[in-house]
Amino acid sequence: MAIGKCTSYQPRRLLPVLEGMFDKLGGLGKLVKGKTVAIKLNFNVGSTVRLGYHPLGDSHWANPNLICAVMSLMTRPA
Repeated sequence: MAIGKCTSYQPRRLLPVLEGMFDKLGGLGKLVKGKTVAIKLNFNVGSTVRLGYHPLGDSHWANPNLICAVMSLMTRPA
């Protein structure tokens, strides 16, 4: 398990944090190289369920920038 703190979902802030987290796990290449990888997105609540006034992308659902950042890191050459 790796935990990282990111102050926003802006790609320029998100990518380095994710890279560091995958490095703590031994590197992303080691986890995905030569494998078929599935990503399970967390869309488990209805669009009317909210956490206070936070947008769904910041509370219940995976933020689209997070999904794009992970996919970008997975497609980088080792």
